[in-house]
Amino acid sequence: MGDKVCSGLKKIPEDYQWKAVQSIEYNAKTSFKASCIVDPSGLGKILPAMIVTVNAKRMTGQASLIIAPPRVTLQWAEEFSNSFEEVSFANCYIERPGR
Repeated sequence: MGDKVCSGLKKIPEDYQWKAVQSIEYNAKTSFKASCIVDPSGLGKILPAMIVTVNAKRMTGQASLIIAPPRVTLQWAEEFSNSFEEVSFANCYIERPGR
C-alpha cells in the first residue's frame, strides 16, 4: 500500500492525511504493528484511520481495533458513511468504565 489509493472513497484527502496513511501502513510492517494518531481535535485524524482500516480489511479480511472515546463513536459511523461508497459494521463494542 502507501499509494494514494482507496477504492470507494468519496472524499479527496489532503496530502498530510495521505502522509499519515503511509506512516500507519509503514508501522504495520514493523514489529510494533500499531500506530497512535494524536493531534488536537479537528486536524483530520479520522479519515486516515478509516482509509487504513478499510484497506486492511479489503487486503486481509481481518477486522481492525479502533480505540476511541465513546463520545466519538457516532461521529465515526457518520464519517464512514459520508466518506465511503460502501462500508459495513459487523460488530461495535463500546466499553464505558464504571458502568
